[in-house]
Amino acid sequence: MKPRAAVIVGHGINCDRELEEAFRRAGADAERVHLNDLLDGKKAERYHILALPGGFSFGDDTYAGNILAKKIIFNPIREAFRRHLDNGRLVFGVCNGNQIGTVMNLIPAFGAVLDAPELAYTYNSSARYEDRGNIHLKVVSKRSHWLKGLDILQNIPVGHGEGRFFAPPRIVKKLYSLDLVALKYVRSDGKPARGRYPENPNDSIDDIAGLASGQVLMLMPHPERAIEPQNQDGWTRRRSLLRRAGKDLPPEGGGMAIFRNGVEYVRNDIL
Repeated sequence: MKPRAAVIVGHGINCDRELEEAFRRAGADAERVHLNDLLDGKKAERYHILALPGGFSFGDDTYAGNILAKKIIFNPIREAFRRHLDNGRLVFGVCNGNQIGTVMNLIPAFGAVLDAPELAYTYNSSARYEDRGNIHLKVVSKRSHWLKGLDILQNIPVGHGEGRFFAPPRIVKKLYSLDLVALKYVRSDGKPARGRYPENPNDSIDDIAGLASGQVLMLMPHPERAIEPQNQDGWTRRRSLLRRAGKDLPPEGGGMAIFRNGVEYVRNDIL
């Protein structure tokens, strides 16, 4: 039996096909499922992984991710999410999916899952949409099933207008104490970005790019857009340098390891 992954679509989501392909390549039985078909909570229980893709759900009309998150919170799928996590299953949220998961408080500091949100992703300090392919990430948490064995993720794309991580100091301190801060923006050599633009493309507090519990990974950059080396910024130059050394590009892009980790965890620990 293959791990089953539901990539939730609809209402302005637009990165669902890339995410479905990433899970499929990682060995999951992945399918795109419209949120309206999941609202009663019954169908959601079929899946080992629930994935919230990027996009502009409801046009980010009130603020990013808010309306779609409320559709989940005020329907029976809310309790399906709770049971999903209680059963040790996985959740993945990227970009707008991260913003949705943040409104749902899927990675709480003080409260509980599905309580009121404790932090936010707000407008980039550049006051513009940041569409970049040369963003580098450092894994700083040891507890995530998704990030097992990973250190530096090179050339992971970002595409967002509201990606700046913000939380009160006591929340940030608590997140660190619980080892929930998972990914940070860094320079190409792995050294801290220290808020420097464009390495930290949105001015997130302490360069925070994503949070993770054991089961849940929520991040702003798009690993599903880096599942082939040709998807990644500067690949032609990299290929030329490798060929001079008698090597070739790796068979997969740097983003694939995240999805392989998630699917492998389900296969080994849940099925």
